[in-house]
Amino acid sequence: MTRRLLNLLTLLSLLLCVAAVVMWVRGSRRHDYLTYARPGTRYYLHWGAGRVEFTRAVSASVNVTRREFAAGSQSSSAASLPNWDSMYPDDGGRTAFGGAIFYHVNRPDLRFQAAIVPLSWLALASAIGPAVALRRRLILRRRTRAGLCPKCGYDLRATPGRCPECGREPASARQDPVVPPPAAR
Repeated sequence: MTRRLLNLLTLLSLLLCVAAVVMWVRGSRRHDYLTYARPGTRYYLHWGAGRVEFTRAVSASVNVTRREFAAGSQSSSAASLPNWDSMYPDDGGRTAFGGAIFYHVNRPDLRFQAAIVPLSWLALASAIGPAVALRRRLILRRRTRAGLCPKCGYDLRATPGRCPECGREPASARQDPVVPPPAAR
């Protein structure tokens, strides 16, 4: 169960990494967005120019009567790309951490949070899980080919049935021995 969950999380991390790299490359030519709105709240996901923006706005001015979803894309030239630093109200807080920027506004008529993160950060962070899994598989393969215990690396050539160091049985020793069929009488 734990192994399956770890494999699923590694696969999801790999897919997120590939998606971040595709968005990063595509963002040099296009600006894409997804928008979801429900009465009083609007969520945005925008990416382009090497950044991704997550935004949540709660306001009475979000005048939708039912849930709405929109997606789109536009060509990106230097003039059409959003100016990330001037898009948000100045009366809120702004925190910068490296290349990431976090905004927040708390007014009676508007509650607003936004995070702008470089796509390179997202790609790098999501590549850590698959890189660790690949390293583990390569170590396991190297140990198995060299006749070492897959768990601790102890040399099993003298004791192929069980590792004297950690007590693990190698996969070849766990298989049932082949029993010849009974001789015909």
